[in-house]
Amino acid sequence: TFTLTVRALSRVQLGDIISWQCPPKWSTQFPYIGRCSVRDPPRIIKKSSSFFTKILFTSRQYMSARARAIMPDPEASFLLGLLIGDDYGMPRDLLQAFRMTGVSHIVAVSGYNVAWVVTVFVFIACLSGLYRQRAAILVIALVWVFVAVVGTQASVVRAATMGTVQLTAIVFRRRYSSVL
Repeated sequence: TFTLTVRALSRVQLGDIISWQCPPKWSTQFPYIGRCSVRDPPRIIKKSSSFFTKILFTSRQYMSARARAIMPDPEASFLLGLLIGDDYGMPRDLLQAFRMTGVSHIVAVSGYNVAWVVTVFVFIACLSGLYRQRAAILVIALVWVFVAVVGTQASVVRAATMGTVQLTAIVFRRRYSSVL
């Protein structure tokens, strides 16, 4: 599998099955590796019919639109990178500067983001009067919704799994330690 990023077409959505013509240009050095340049836009074979996928895609678009409405684009793109790992709109030189200085992980979704989601949602749930066990169950569900919204990269799934283990310990009134 591979990822195809289509930024120019707003009609292509998450979950759509697409196809495109890609005549490979064979390399003389590696005859078994084809280089591809896509000239025509992809053709949509089947639209996504999953209600859940449409909700996730719409919520991600909504967050992006709200951030861009509140602040100008380089700052909005940085905020979206911090929150949901969306670095679209960030200037290439800024992304390159992040890579060169070794802080490109700031705009990648990982355990840091999941830890903040858990912290904020547990705090809000406890303020609303829920007991710790019920709050933990609610936050487990919200963490996995967050994972679905931002995408299921390995770092996010791993962090969500560890957060779920800690929250499950709270549900069963067990002690947990993240040091081990």
